[in-house]
Amino acid sequence: MLGKHRIHWWPVLWRKFVASLLTICPGLFLGREGPSIQIGACIGACFNEKFFHFTDKDKYLLMECGVAAGLSAAFSAPLAGTMFLLEEMTHNFNSRIWIPALTSSIVSAFITFFILWY
Repeated sequence: MLGKHRIHWWPVLWRKFVASLLTICPGLFLGREGPSIQIGACIGACFNEKFFHFTDKDKYLLMECGVAAGLSAAFSAPLAGTMFLLEEMTHNFNSRIWIPALTSSIVSAFITFFILWY
C-alpha cells in the first residue's frame, strides 16, 4: 500500500484460488481470512487495470475495498471487514476510505449470502 510494489493480480489470483481449494477440499487446515483478503485485493487491482484505469491513489482505494469485501465474504460480517481495513491496513478513519469500503463489504456479504443459500 506504500506504492513500492506493483501487484501482478492475475498470477496471485489464480494461484491463491487453486491453492485454497487444494488445501480446503481434502480437509486440511487453512484460515479463510488470509486468502480471501488477498483475492479481494487482486480483484480490486483487476478492476482498476481492466475497467477504470485510475491513478495510483484511487487504485489503492479499489484494492482496499477489495480487502474489506474479501473479509466480509469470508465471515459474512461487513462491519468486521471495514473495521479490519481501517484499523490494520490504513490506520486512518477517513470518509473517502470507509464509505466505499463499507459499501463493498455490504455488497459482498449479500452476494455471498445469495450464492450460498439459493
